[in-house]
Amino acid sequence: MMPYPFESYAQAGPPQWWHILAALGPWVLLLAVCIVGFVWWLALRQATRDAIRNDQWRRAVWALRASVDPNPKKRRIGNAVLDQLGNRAAAGSDEAKVIAQARPGTQKHDVRPSEMNDKPN
Repeated sequence: MMPYPFESYAQAGPPQWWHILAALGPWVLLLAVCIVGFVWWLALRQATRDAIRNDQWRRAVWALRASVDPNPKKRRIGNAVLDQLGNRAAAGSDEAKVIAQARPGTQKHDVRPSEMNDKPN
């Protein structure tokens, strides 16, 4: 028996450059998507950190104001909040220094004004 006749379109020789480019296209696209996803994740992580620090600073400002209020109940609550905020992991070194200096009855730390920032980092 004879096999069916068929035409061969196979090309002998090395592949052309456009064949290589077409074969690598999906991998390049996948790599680009991974890079964009990683950069997005870093930006989201930084934005989340900034939001946490802004909330922390807002609470610290409220507690500082409450700790010097003439009302003793509000002053007690402000001091308790300052204690909690000073112990939290979200407090940066600048915030911890401000809270430590603001607490009545604590020792003053030797901090130069150049070491303190007006805004949270």
